[in-house]
Amino acid sequence: MASSNPIVPNRRKKLQAEVRKHVEAGAVFYTGALLSYYGLAGDYACCVIDHAVQYVDGQVHTNDLENFWSLLERGNPEPM
Repeated sequence: MASSNPIVPNRRKKLQAEVRKHVEAGAVFYTGALLSYYGLAGDYACCVIDHAVQYVDGQVHTNDLENFWSLLERGNPEPM
């Protein structure tokens, strides 16, 4: 089940602790190229997309996550 818990500021130690707390080890982890995510590859199957280079690389993209945040911001609790 998806949940949202914004982490501000996005610092590596705090961000990685929250990921490890809520995401099962070995899970596929899709993310942008934020440096705070570096160091998780040992525990997760990390798929990184660098938006400075491209937005999609085969099956690797963050469009679903961006859609989730967009719906949440608009107050629509049911994803399309």
